[in-house]
Amino acid sequence: VVTLDSLHLAALPPADQIQFELADVDERFHIQHGPDDSWLDGSWRAYDAAINDVWAQYQPPPEMDTETWAQ
Repeated sequence: VVTLDSLHLAALPPADQIQFELADVDERFHIQHGPDDSWLDGSWRAYDAAINDVWAQYQPPPEMDTETWAQ
């Protein structure tokens, strides 16, 4: 199991930070709710909201285009 503290996570490029955070959301939801096919509608909405929250935290700065920022 790979764990990162907030200092190590902050030192990673944004694309790597996003991958780790999305994997964390996915793992937490599967531990709590089981396999995808057993999830209730409310679980899916909460999962989507958690994923969208991760993406919202990592928007490129206004002065940088999306492709450059993602590298």
